[in-house]
Order: sequence, then C-alpha cells, then structure tokens
Amino acid sequence: MRISYDLERDQWGELETVLSANQTGRSILLPRISPDGRRLLFCMCDYGCFPVYQQSSDLYMMDLEAAQDQSHERQRVENYKSTDDIGRTTFEYRRLDINSDQSESWHSWSSNSRWIAFSSKRQSGVFTRIYLAYVDEGGNVCKPLLLPQKDPTYYDSCLWTYSVPELIAQPVRVTKEKLAQVIRGSQKIPVEMPITMATPKAGALPAHDEPWQQGRQ
Repeated sequence: MRISYDLERDQWGELETVLSANQTGRSILLPRISPDGRRLLFCMCDYGCFPVYQQSSDLYMMDLEAAQDQSHERQRVENYKSTDDIGRTTFEYRRLDINSDQSESWHSWSSNSRWIAFSSKRQSGVFTRIYLAYVDEGGNVCKPLLLPQKDPTYYDSCLWTYSVPELIAQPVRVTKEKLAQVIRGSQKIPVEMPITMATPKAGALPAHDEPWQQGRQ
C-alpha cells in the first residue's frame, strides 16, 4: 500500500494499492524504496511472512517513476477512476535475474541507489550469506558477488548466518560491548502500550480459568 501526504496542509490522502496478493497469488514482503525514490525492491514467496525460511522467496523490482508516468497518462486519456484498475494496469514489476533456486530475502539500498545488499542461501541452502550487486541507471541488476572476507576460505568453515544487511556510509563507531551495556542498563524507556494486542501488560497475569495457566514460572 501507499498513501500521499500534503506537507503544507498536514493531511493524508487516500490509501492506494500498489500491488496485492490477489494479483500475484503470492505473499509480498519487505518493501524497500531506493533513496532516490525511483525503484521499489521487495520479496515474494509462496506464502508466509518470513522469507528467509522460504525457498520460493525471490527479489522483485518495480519502477515507481515509470508507474507514476503511466498512471497519469492513463488517467488523462482514459479517465481512470478506480485506483484498483490503475494499480493492476500501471504498477508493473519484474523478477530479478540475480535470483537463485534458494531463498533470497533481507535487502537494503546504498545511499546513492546504485548498490543493493541482500541475503541468500544459494551456497548451501542452509546458511544465509550476504551478496552485493550493482544497479545501473536503467534498473538492471548486475551479477552479485559474495561479501568479501580477508580469508578466501572463510565461508568454508563459518557456521554463522548473516541476515538483515544494512549498507551504511561510514563505520560504526560504537563497539558491540557498549551497545550490549546500554541495552542491559538500568535506564529504560517505559512503554504503556503492549507491543502487540496479544502481549499482556507488565505485571499483569493472563485471564484464564485453568489453575495451571494463572501464573508464570
């Protein structure tokens, strides 16, 4: 989905369906718009909401600028009024050639919209590795390369899984020990609202009649 926003009036527009599972017959996940606003990168798999576990998960790309131009032209010529009709006829997408027969999932853009990083299980089908790929001005994604390591044989014995890559413009200057110290520190931000409606409030016991479900160990 997408929705317009009027900055001067501080008003939201109407919700618009960009791409629906009804059209694709598949689950659509992890939409990420390139920093230049030109393209949308996302995953699709047969079902579910966790693509790294789905062998059917592949990367897809949509040209938002071309879709916008087509939408305006069709509205002018044919006077389209249904956003669903516009969505079905103008927002075209394509499966990227860089996909493999294993899961392709978590992805991110570089700040100049010319590189993407994504997770893939193409090497073994078990461990997730990070790949980098160049995106040219026409939106063509070049052959991906495995994230380089100092030791060429590093991945042969690596039992770690790499997930959720995020491209950044400069090194992280905070150590992992410092981050852990802050997370485990005494200064906490109170949250009044539960994270999900299924999450009980702090200190509250779930309302159950069964005696074995009235408390927590």
